[in-house]
Amino acid sequence: MSKNVVATIREDAPFVPAGRYYLFSEPAAWTLMPTDEGSGQLPLTLDKGAYTLTADAAPTEPDEMQGMLRVYKLRPIALTLTDSSGNHAALSVSYGADNLAVLQSWGFDCRSAGEPTDKPAETFTVAVKNGGGLLPKGKLEVWRDGDALRFFRRDKGLYTGKGSLQSGELPVRSIRSVKAAGEVRREAYQVHGTEGGLMTGRAIAIGSALALVFGLFGTLLLNIIGLVIGIVIGIIVGIQTSLQEGEPDRTEYREVDERSTAVEIDAPTGGAATLFFEPQAMESFAKLLTFEEMRGEARKTAPKADMIDQLERLAGLHEKGHLTDEEFEQAKARLLGKI
Repeated sequence: MSKNVVATIREDAPFVPAGRYYLFSEPAAWTLMPTDEGSGQLPLTLDKGAYTLTADAAPTEPDEMQGMLRVYKLRPIALTLTDSSGNHAALSVSYGADNLAVLQSWGFDCRSAGEPTDKPAETFTVAVKNGGGLLPKGKLEVWRDGDALRFFRRDKGLYTGKGSLQSGELPVRSIRSVKAAGEVRREAYQVHGTEGGLMTGRAIAIGSALALVFGLFGTLLLNIIGLVIGIVIGIIVGIQTSLQEGEPDRTEYREVDERSTAVEIDAPTGGAATLFFEPQAMESFAKLLTFEEMRGEARKTAPKADMIDQLERLAGLHEKGHLTDEEFEQAKARLLGKI
């Protein structure tokens, strides 16, 4: 049997009851096989001439903006089975690479609008240390797309249960510089000492053992007096061996790695912003950008028409409510002032 997806039908339809099914696409029919083998329900075979399967359109607009990234929440893939009388059954399929591949082989493109469609074969992974509110902390996939760097992140929502796709662009002309920053510094810290004294538990254990040995030995030699002397000697030796000297406070040192790759850019709202990545990101940016671009020289040769693009981006942020009227006017004035 061909590849399948697991589909959930939450409400009864005239031709299929609610439940979880393996959905197969055969040359002439759709087959729904219950996932619960103990249910006693037989597989349903629906002729493709009488039953049509369609994929509901996924939202094209992002759910929110997080700095430079557009955020698309991951939702189940919605399919609809319709019979010749117009009756519908709503199917829900979990969003994932395997299910997307199967559905695509059936002729359905169910990818989220946040799923990159033009990603090259070679991409790089960079880790953000401090994105300054423009990029989230953590790993991002990055590649070159013409005159821009594309960032992409697939958040599986392991702790929140709410996965998302996050994508954004950084125009190369907006890069002011890419350089190494920070250093490995030596940091001092205090280690508190210990007070000297008698280790009671150890004294009792050693003293008791020695008292027994010396006492028995003394008894053999001097009877009762030897026993007493042996016990006393054992206790004294046990105490002496259990005395611990104190240690003074001391200063120790550790290395603190503050190195990073600093990418200074034109902030979307005007002015400059710095994105800090892990130091290993320098190698990736060196492969994605030319030496001149890493020095910010692309900004010097950018045509004035680029201002229009930046103004349009500002207007989009303003329309979506991410910028107040005052912030929009101030940022627009700063951009126009550069012309």
